[in-house]
Amino acid sequence: MTIETDTVTNAGVFSPMAVPTIEGQSYVGITLNAHPGVWGPQTVGLAYQWLRSGQPVANAINRTYRLTEFDLGARISVTVTGIKEGYTSVAMFSAPTQAVTVGALTVATPLTVTGGTKLGGTLTMHLPSWSPQADMVQYAWRRDGMTLLTYGATSYTITAGDLGHSNTALASATKIGYAMNSQRVDTAIASLATFDPAPTPTILGTPLLGGTLTAVSGHWGPGTTLTFQWAANGDLIAGATSGTYQPLAADAGKRLTLRVTASQTGFATASRTSEPTAAVTLPVISPAPLPTISGPTVLGNLIAYTELMASTGTWGAADEPAVTFTYRWYVGGVLSSSISRLSVFNDSAGKTVYVVVTGSQPGHAPVSRTSAVVGPILLMPGTLVHGLIVNEAVNGTVVQGETLTLNPARWSSGISGGVYSWRFQRGGSSCADTYTPTALDVGKTITVTQRTNLPTGGNVFTVTLTVLPRTLTQTKLMTVSGTNENGQTLAVSPPEFNVTPDVVYYSWRPDDPLGRGRQFGAQLTYSIPTVIGGGRILLTMRAEKAGYPDLVQTIWVPAASQ
Repeated sequence: MTIETDTVTNAGVFSPMAVPTIEGQSYVGITLNAHPGVWGPQTVGLAYQWLRSGQPVANAINRTYRLTEFDLGARISVTVTGIKEGYTSVAMFSAPTQAVTVGALTVATPLTVTGGTKLGGTLTMHLPSWSPQADMVQYAWRRDGMTLLTYGATSYTITAGDLGHSNTALASATKIGYAMNSQRVDTAIASLATFDPAPTPTILGTPLLGGTLTAVSGHWGPGTTLTFQWAANGDLIAGATSGTYQPLAADAGKRLTLRVTASQTGFATASRTSEPTAAVTLPVISPAPLPTISGPTVLGNLIAYTELMASTGTWGAADEPAVTFTYRWYVGGVLSSSISRLSVFNDSAGKTVYVVVTGSQPGHAPVSRTSAVVGPILLMPGTLVHGLIVNEAVNGTVVQGETLTLNPARWSSGISGGVYSWRFQRGGSSCADTYTPTALDVGKTITVTQRTNLPTGGNVFTVTLTVLPRTLTQTKLMTVSGTNENGQTLAVSPPEFNVTPDVVYYSWRPDDPLGRGRQFGAQLTYSIPTVIGGGRILLTMRAEKAGYPDLVQTIWVPAASQ
């Protein structure tokens, strides 16, 4: 540091004084700032002078100094001189900076590339800008960043040699006093052009055997060559490579697709496949009317022991091959015949009939048509075998609780049945096939009616029954064994009944004026006490069942001496 002063007689002295410092990096383009420090007393004027390698720089007298290319390699310092009236001027020198080096160009806007990377496409580079402005900009195109393609052109057209490679745009800026700055942009890999649009084809027409399907390829752009390939269930059809196709017999039941392949120089080959058609079918026979059934009737009803005929009507066009027919007759829903006629017998009574006719014609799909349902089939009655019977009785009596079952009137032809009704004297009715009389019916009559609806006219049969109360009876009587003597035991052989009682009681009552030796309960034995003196014994049996009157039987057992 050097201090320079101007001598003034009786002049003041600065205090404090400071050594100036420099702020900033020492390379071209950077602005340096001088910091003078603190000077006193207030107020001191300060003058600046920047030095290059110790020599004053012309016009560099501000507090800041921007480094230029002329400063390259030099060390920069600054002199700060304090000036105040009545004071001796003093100059203070800073320490020098490091030697000044080249500056850095800053990219203001980056290098960009626009355009497509398909064969024949054009790439355009948009040059960057630098700060400060460059003195010179150079640019070029390279393949994979290495092979020089063009120099000094901002655009480039993709060629066949670029396929599979990336193209690189390079731009370099230079300026005196600054290091060179380069920008690089690598494009995507160059490839063949692709078709746009590349529509999915469609198939026009109905997939019928012998019909014609037409390819609708859509618009692929000018200069495009299209080829076609038809497939059935995904398998290529040999020779089916035109814009139309007529389904063959081998295609029946299969779904057809069309693949369109586009090609053009400079373009990648592209294929598009249509949605599959519906399954290929045979044409349908037309017309194909419903069959009808005819046969003998009585009062408008088809009857048994006759033959029914199926009429097909007219099938197919007059100029087409003849249609052949098969038949399926259903009686009561069960397949019964496979010819054009049906004979109905007793087992068809009460059942309905319909026929299914299937027509077949060369080159056409078989068609089945079903007739309207006819019937039910009725039988001619013939001779009456028996009238209405209820529990094997035409008229008579029944017992409460006895289930009544109908045996309907029947004819020799097999006809039976009809509509049944039960009418009760107590009031009310029923239409069931069976009935069980209740306590409300006891002592009253029940009238049963069968009504038939025969082809020859209606018939009515009636049975009237009187309901008797139900009774509990013995099918085997009670007996007693043993000797009626003091100390002996009597035993009961129990009775048997027409229905099982709920409970049976036995009462033993010796003929004793004092009432001694009595026994009551379900016991079947009785031990004779010695106190009763050997008199007679009364045995009483009582059987009880819900809904029935009680049944009682008594036996006097005589004394052994009697």
